[in-house]
Amino acid sequence: MELIVDGVWRNFGSELAVGDVSTVFRHSTITTVLGANGAGKSTLLKLIAGQLPVAAGRITLDDALVSPRRMSLRRNFMLVEPLRSSERSCIEPILQTVDDYGLAGDSLARQTADLFERLNLVGVHGSAISALSKGQSYKIALLCLFLARPRVWILDEPFSSGLDANGLSVMQQQMRRHRSEGGIVIFSTQWPRQAEGLADRVLVLEQGRLVWDQPFEKSPQQQKDWSTSPALKAVLDQLGEPVEDVV
Repeated sequence: MELIVDGVWRNFGSELAVGDVSTVFRHSTITTVLGANGAGKSTLLKLIAGQLPVAAGRITLDDALVSPRRMSLRRNFMLVEPLRSSERSCIEPILQTVDDYGLAGDSLARQTADLFERLNLVGVHGSAISALSKGQSYKIALLCLFLARPRVWILDEPFSSGLDANGLSVMQQQMRRHRSEGGIVIFSTQWPRQAEGLADRVLVLEQGRLVWDQPFEKSPQQQKDWSTSPALKAVLDQLGEPVEDVV
């Protein structure tokens, strides 16, 4: 499996969000997208997931063009974000996922119940989304991801989502499992330390431009002098010592 981002651009009005980004995501990998606020991380993830159209360039999955209009192809992707607060039952996003991804089978109910248990969500079963904490809301979104198990997992700032220790543990276990099964995992963060021991590769965005694309052991912290952005330097400073020297 190969997910190719080829010369992709996206503007919002006169403001550049993503500019001429090209990279390749291959099967059995976890990639982190690193950058400060406003670097273009969320926009890039939405473009990859087919939720936003590109202004120029193309995104393909195994040579098939990814776009918001190709709903059948979009079943290969899921972008995980916090649920929007509403009075809807927290069960509704799960039912929507079952419908959107064509899930079926005698084991579906058992799998759902097992995930409610593993994510410590049994106590909020049937609650309104507005009654959930930030972390609980994100857990429901993760539950949908783990049920659907699309080929490409895309998670926007999962380590800033309010997850408790158990939720973080389950999420990372599932990400590693998906990688071992040949899937692609992409997640964004502003906190490089959260990606250590998890990500195989790191992309760094600065003002919408891809300025670093390397295996994680070649940490951008070692090359941070190339950045002219104080915000990005502050992010990279969190890495501390080079990754290969960390025990």
